[in-house]
Amino acid sequence: MQKNIKGCTISELQEFAVSLGEKPYRGTQLFHALYRMMVTSFEEITTISKQFRLQLQDTATIDTLQLVTSHTSPQDSTTKFLFKLTDEKCIESVLIPSQTFEYDDDGEATRRPRLTLCISTQVGCPLDCVFCATGTMGLMRNLTAGEIVEQVLFIKRMLHTDESKDIFSLNEDNRTLTNIVFMGMGEPLLNYDNVQKAVEILSTGVEISAKRITLSTAGIIDKIRQMA
Repeated sequence: MQKNIKGCTISELQEFAVSLGEKPYRGTQLFHALYRMMVTSFEEITTISKQFRLQLQDTATIDTLQLVTSHTSPQDSTTKFLFKLTDEKCIESVLIPSQTFEYDDDGEATRRPRLTLCISTQVGCPLDCVFCATGTMGLMRNLTAGEIVEQVLFIKRMLHTDESKDIFSLNEDNRTLTNIVFMGMGEPLLNYDNVQKAVEILSTGVEISAKRITLSTAGIIDKIRQMA
């Protein structure tokens, strides 16, 4: 059975490379290719040999999401994406453009564009909060770390293409993803291990600073303490 390496940490990829007879640094190269170069196929990885690429094609996969539909608000360009997973279940992510201010030592304010992606951590949700439509679905399953991270990678890839201009309205200064919010479908702390793993990959691989990652919870006390 082929191994989906999307969602693997750097240490896991190093171990995987060694299991294929390669040196650990090959796993580091895979890590950078997956999360910084944002490749979707092994053919795109030019930092490894052709022989290793062929070996990876036989033993591994790089799973991605399938975009089903998107809808952009004409008022503020907030865009909702519906993604299909490999098992045909669907999740949503929301891209939110906004403005923030940065202040210098003299108190002078500079307007800075902010682009926040709200991502899901479960298919459905078990909590059934009265204000949330997701709860009416019940919990279908947890997302893997790879499925959580891929929501970010998908949007980052899209922001680097002309296709993004056809999907949502952003000016040229506002095409860099700046913030991540775990506030989509599901309760993040009820999928604790995969969420923690995704945060590690986002902050070290995708290089989104941990201080720009926000996790929203309905209040799972023991997991809040564990995360702290």
